[in-house]
Amino acid sequence: MFLSGFYSGDVVTATLGVALVFAGVSGFLTVHVAGDCRLKKALEVFSAVGAIGIIVCGYFLTGSIVIAIITALVTVLMAVAFILAYLLPKVRRGRHMAENPAQA
Repeated sequence: MFLSGFYSGDVVTATLGVALVFAGVSGFLTVHVAGDCRLKKALEVFSAVGAIGIIVCGYFLTGSIVIAIITALVTVLMAVAFILAYLLPKVRRGRHMAENPAQA
């Protein structure tokens, strides 16, 4: 997608292609790399922020309303993902403590 947008001169297609590459890297790291090392988490966050940064740059370059809508949607989805990633372990830990107070 990036290459076709690059060769045709379509900035919107090139922007979305590069953003998909960064998002794909984040997804690959999440699914295929085992463990919770700090480097993996840092690379996931970097690739996710990179994807948003590329979309925002594409919006400023083109002024396309489609890219603006995609930027808003991706930002909201990432905020929800980070909030849930922070809250779900706390909720599960709290539920486990409530069910088994003797192990606390």
